[in-house]
Amino acid sequence: MQVISFFDESDPAVQDTIARIVHACQQAGITCSLCGQAPSNRSEFADFLVRLGITSISVNAGAVDKVRRSIGCAERELLLESITPDRGSGTALRPRVELHTTP
Repeated sequence: MQVISFFDESDPAVQDTIARIVHACQQAGITCSLCGQAPSNRSEFADFLVRLGITSISVNAGAVDKVRRSIGCAERELLLESITPDRGSGTALRPRVELHTTP
């Protein structure tokens, strides 16, 4: 039985779980990487991951340019929020996200 139709990475419970994992990795000082289609298919999910401070995202080779643009936009927005008080919470910048391709 295929369960993909039941899965939604934008579900608050799924995003909460991902956030907990990313934050646990940050506290432990280890790299946190996500491999999957969501950052390739949905730029808002890539933005979500960047805002969490994920260290690495693996995507299909054909999606590299699209995801790189999504990550760049999210990082620029974080930069603007960190220097412009009325744009956000003043969140400090995190290291750039590494982008890896999968065959």
